[in-house]
Amino acid sequence: MFKPTNRNVLVTLPKKKEDGDSGVLLPDGFQKKAEFQVAEVVSYASDCKVVWRKGNYIVFPSNMLQQFSVQDSQISIISENYILGYVN
Repeated sequence: MFKPTNRNVLVTLPKKKEDGDSGVLLPDGFQKKAEFQVAEVVSYASDCKVVWRKGNYIVFPSNMLQQFSVQDSQISIISENYILGYVN
């Protein structure tokens, strides 16, 4: 399992919902991206300043999310200083 370091928080993203047809023509491959995103905390680095709880939901700017693959698993992390707040 991936262990975050350097004040990073490992998160899972909610499943995307398919929006219905709005009647507006958009280019192929266009994806609307929200300014902010919500994700669930899975684990966090030992040097984080906040003790995050597994299952808390955090809010952060969408463009600060880092995603990559490790051993066929999709990893999503956010640096602790980009977290705007959380919900229990």
